[in-house]
Amino acid sequence: MNLQTPIDRTARPAATEATHVEFPEYTTFTLENGLRVYHVHDPRPMVTARLLVPGGSSADGHTLGVAEMLAELLTKGAGDLDASEFADAIDFLGGNISASASVDHLSLSARGLRTRFELVLELFAMVLLDPAFDEEELEKMKGIAIEGLIASKSEPSYIASRAVARLVYGDSPLGKMPSEETIRDIDRDSVEEYFDTFVSPAASTLAVVGDYDTDELRVLLEKHLGGWQGEAETGVPDHRFAPEGGRVILVDRPTSVQSAIRIVGPGPFPNDSEYAATRILGDIYGGGTGLGNRLTMNLRETHGWTYSPRAGFPANRYVGTFSAHADVAGEVTADAVAEMLKEIDLLRREDVPDEELALNVHSAVGRYLMSLANPDLTARRVQQLDFYDMSPDYYDALVESYRSTSQSEIRDLANRLFERSRLSIIVVGKAADIGDSLDRFGDVELWNTDLEPIRQVGPEEIGMSAAEIWRKMLDAMGGEERLRSIRSLQLDAAVALTMQGQQIPGAYRELVLHPDRRMTRISAEAAGQQVGILTSVVAPDGVELFGPMDQPLESTPENDSALRESAHIMVEAWAESLGGHLVVDGVREVDGQRVYQLVLTLPGETVVRYDIDGASFLPLQREVGGTAIAFDRWGEIGEGVIYPIAFEITTGELSARVSEARYVLNEEISEEDLAPEGGGG
Repeated sequence: MNLQTPIDRTARPAATEATHVEFPEYTTFTLENGLRVYHVHDPRPMVTARLLVPGGSSADGHTLGVAEMLAELLTKGAGDLDASEFADAIDFLGGNISASASVDHLSLSARGLRTRFELVLELFAMVLLDPAFDEEELEKMKGIAIEGLIASKSEPSYIASRAVARLVYGDSPLGKMPSEETIRDIDRDSVEEYFDTFVSPAASTLAVVGDYDTDELRVLLEKHLGGWQGEAETGVPDHRFAPEGGRVILVDRPTSVQSAIRIVGPGPFPNDSEYAATRILGDIYGGGTGLGNRLTMNLRETHGWTYSPRAGFPANRYVGTFSAHADVAGEVTADAVAEMLKEIDLLRREDVPDEELALNVHSAVGRYLMSLANPDLTARRVQQLDFYDMSPDYYDALVESYRSTSQSEIRDLANRLFERSRLSIIVVGKAADIGDSLDRFGDVELWNTDLEPIRQVGPEEIGMSAAEIWRKMLDAMGGEERLRSIRSLQLDAAVALTMQGQQIPGAYRELVLHPDRRMTRISAEAAGQQVGILTSVVAPDGVELFGPMDQPLESTPENDSALRESAHIMVEAWAESLGGHLVVDGVREVDGQRVYQLVLTLPGETVVRYDIDGASFLPLQREVGGTAIAFDRWGEIGEGVIYPIAFEITTGELSARVSEARYVLNEEISEEDLAPEGGGG
C-alpha cells in the first residue's frame, strides 16, 4: 500500500453492500402463572432479561407521575434488603437491575454474567414478589423529582416537549404538565395501588437474551418467578390520539433569548405497513445521516442558526407523530420556521435525488445491522412485535423494506403526512419580541409556561386606569405609607441555581439602604463554601458587577442606568415621586383570571414591566433590563409590609430560585456591609 497516495476528502467514500445478517431467531413459552417469555439464544457470556408491563404513564389516572415514581422505587430495596443493601448486592454480582416508565409501558431490566445470572435473577424476582416501596426512599425520590422539575422548567426545550405532549394528548394524563404539587401528591398507597393493579405476570412479557437452552431457561424462570401471581389487567386507553393540525402556539417565556421550535404532525403507528419507509423520509428531512439531512444543511450549515436540528417519526401504542426540532436565537425565529416549512414543501413537490435516497437507505441499513449486536435492543424488539401488534417478520424484512423504498413512495408519504393543514407549530420564546412575526403562519394562540391558554382582553374591558391598578397593588403590599417607612432592608435566603440544566444549592443576600444603595449577591455552595456567582453593588454614582469567583464584570451604560433607577428601596411606593410614568400595556386572562400588565417608565428611560394578579393585586412577575423575577409566594415580613418570600430570578441562561426568605427591616446597615465580598472587596 502506498501511504503517500493523496486522499480526496471532498468525495464521500462509496458505500459497500452490507453483509447479510438475519434477525435472531427466538422461541416463546408461557410460565404457569401466565407470564409469556421470549427466548433468544446468544452464546456470549452476558445475559439480558427485560420485563415489559403495559400501561406506563398512560395509566397514571388521578395521580400524575406515579408510574415514573414506581419505576424509581422498584430498585430501591426489596425483601429484607434496604436500598443500600440491594445496590450492594447487585454490585457484588457485577450485574445491573434498572426500571423505567415510558408513555405506554413500564419495564424492569436485568443484566449479568451467565455464571452469576441466577443470583441476579433472585434479586430481580425479589423486586416483583416483595418490593419495599420504602416511604423514606419515596420522599427522597420526590425531592429529587421536584429538583429535576425545577431545573427542567428553566429549559425552553423541556417546556416545548411538554407543549407537544399537550397538543398530542390533550387532557389525558399524558398531556398534563407535572408540577411540584402533583409530585408531592404521590404517596405509598398510590404507588402500591398502581403496582397491584397493573404489574402482573399475565399482563406482562419477559424477553431473555443469553446462553441458555429453552428447557433450562423455563426451569430457571419457574423456580424464581413461578411464585409471582396476579390477574391480567392493562392501563391501555381505549382510543388512539392524533395531533391536531393547523395550529400555531406561542408559549410566552418572557426571559428567553432563544426560541424552541417544534413542528408536529401525524405519523404512522409501529404496525403500519409504511412505518419503515416513513423512517427513511424522517432521516432525509432531519435525522439519520447527521450532516446529510436537510434540516442540518439548511439551518446549521447554510444559515448558522442552530447546532443540531432534528426530526423523525416517534410512535407508541397510542399515537404516531412527526416531530421536527430546532432551537434558535429569538430574532431569527420566524425565518427558521419558514425554512423548516420550505424543506417540507420541497419534499412534497420534488422527488428525492437518487444519490440522497441511496445515502439515507445505506445509513438506515447500516445502523440496523450494527444494532443487532446489542442484546438490550434485541430483547426490546422481540417484545415490540407482540406489544405493537407488528408483523411477525417485520425485522426479518426490515433491510429489504429500507432498500425497496422508492422516490415515488417518499414523495407520496410527504404529500400525505406533510400537508400543511395537518401540521402544527409550537414555539417557546419571548412573545413581546417574536409574537407578531409568527402571524404569517396562522392565527397565534398564546399560552403561559404552565401551558394554560392566555386570552388578550380588549381595552374596553379593562375598566381601570393604570393609577387605579397601581394603587390597589400598593394597598395589597401593605399601603404606600408603610412601604415608605422602610429605611433599610436585609434579606437572606436559600437559593437553588440552575445553569445548563444542573441545579446547585447556594445562598442569596440582598441589602438595601434608603434611598438607593443596594447590594445583591447570589452564591453557590462549592466544597462547603459559598462562592460568588453574581454580585451587584449599586450606588448613586455607579454600579459594580462581579461574576463567578467574584471576578469583576463590565456593564453597559444602559444596564447601569437600569440597575441604578430600579435600586430604590420599595421602588413601587416611590414611583410617582421619582417621576415615573405608568401605562396599562394589556390585560390577559388565564383560566378565567385576569392579569394586568403595567409598564413603569422611570425618568432615565428605564422600563419596568409588571404582571399583576387580578384577584390579589400582588405582582406575579417583574421584568427590568433583561432580568425577570417571578413571585411564587408573598407573606408579611414585619411592620405590616407584605413582600415576596419565595421567587425565581431569571437572567439569560441563569435561573435562581429563592426560598426560605428571612427579612430584617429598619436596622442599621453600614458601608462595610454594602461592599461586595471575596474578590470584589
